[in-house]
This record gives sequence, C-alpha cells and structure tokens, in this order.
Amino acid sequence: KSAEDLRQDVEAKAIVEQQKNEEEQRLAEEAKLLAEQQKNEEEQRLAEEAKLLAEQQRLEAEKQTEQANILAKQMRVEEEARQIAEQQRIEGERRILAEQTKLEQEKRLAATRKAEEEEKEKKIRKEMITINGVTWATRNLTGGISRREKGQASFVENPNDYGIFYTYEEAKTFCPDGWRLPTREEIQNLIYAGNKWTTLNGVNGYQFGNGNNVIFFPAAGHAYDRGNAYLAGRDGEYWIEDDSYFRFSSSSLSTVKDTHNYKSVRYVRK
Repeated sequence: KSAEDLRQDVEAKAIVEQQKNEEEQRLAEEAKLLAEQQKNEEEQRLAEEAKLLAEQQRLEAEKQTEQANILAKQMRVEEEARQIAEQQRIEGERRILAEQTKLEQEKRLAATRKAEEEEKEKKIRKEMITINGVTWATRNLTGGISRREKGQASFVENPNDYGIFYTYEEAKTFCPDGWRLPTREEIQNLIYAGNKWTTLNGVNGYQFGNGNNVIFFPAAGHAYDRGNAYLAGRDGEYWIEDDSYFRFSSSSLSTVKDTHNYKSVRYVRK
C-alpha cells in the first residue's frame, strides 16, 4: 500500500476509534442519565411511599385518638351514669329513711295522742257522774283567770276542794270542752235525787244522789271580789243558766235570779 492508503487507513481507524469512543461516551452518558433517572424515580417512589406511610400513620393515629376519645367519652358517660345511679340510690335510701322516720314519728304521735285521749277520757270519767240522766262534773272549777291561762279553766283535784270564784260571764265562757252551766230544772232534778248536808274530808257541803251514785258540792261560800270568801263552810252558791245561781246552807236549798258577785262553778256535760 502506498503511504496515502496507509494514511487513509490510519485516519479511518482514527475515525472509527473516535466514533467508538463517542458511542461509548454517549452510551455511558445515557447509562448515567438512565441511572440518575432511575435513582430519581426510586427516590420519588420511596418518598411517595414514605409520604403515603406517614399519611396512613397519621390517619391511624387520628383513628386511634378518635377511638380513645370515644372510649373516654363512653367512660365519662358510664361514670356519670354510675354517679347518677349512686345519687339516686342514696336519695332513694334517704327518702325511704325519711318516710320510715315520718311513719315512726306519726306512729309515736298517734300513740301519744291515743294515750292522751285515753288519759283525758279516764280523767273525764273520774270527773263526772250521771244522776237522773244528767252527767255532772264531780269537782268545782279552778284556774283560767291569769293572763297566761287566758280562760283555760280546769277542775280541782279533789271533790271537797273549793276551787275559785267566778263572775257569771266567766262561768259561761270558761267551760272546758264538752261542759256547760246547769239549768234550773237540772238543779231541781239533782235535789230530788236525794240530798243531805254532810262533811267530806273535813269540808261541809251538800251530797246529792243516793247509794254509791252521789256527788258532793262543798259549801265554799261566795265573794264580793276575787279575794276573800264569805260564809265558807256554811253556805254554797253555784252559777246556773238563766242569769241565776243555786244557793244552799245546812237548812235550805234554793235558786236565785241574780248575776252579781263571785260564786263557785259546777258544770254538766253538753
């Protein structure tokens, strides 16, 4: 070969070598770009997966938080319901206890009232006797004069006790419940049932009735004011209806039309 041919061969080889290098360089660049692209895609994929995972974890956390809140709310509701139920139970027990206490108090009060009524009835039976169909008090009247008593009079302790003297108006208004002044006719019937001047426990007076069915009127006398008694032991004067009074002594029995002065009081049942 000539030198020209050799030169051309060398140039051709050089061109081929250059093209080869350029191709290798291009392929290397493409491989590098592809690797870079793959790396970027992988990183992007991993970033997306990480983002999705983070979002999923966030959602899961929110779900757990919501469930925890729901559970806490349920627990609060249950606790409130328990507290309400406990409060209702306590209030119910208190109501039951209050009702039981009220019933016990009512029973005690009823028992007390019954005992008082029985005692009152016993006292009334002790304080009265029936002669010729009329029920008389067995004792004279006392009390009711002071401001504290305000007209609430009662009977003396013993049949021979005098009691105190009253005006006619006081005698009509100071009556204990169920009692009143006797009438003139009732006084006459009492006298007709039997009568005698006698002494009871050292006190002079009149006994009316017969046998064991008798009543004693002490000769307490009378008064011109609230103080001193006149003719005590010798005379008895007791208010009756019709603006009158019943008077007795050892030798006489009578009714008098008069409302003056102060006299004893002996009631009959209404």
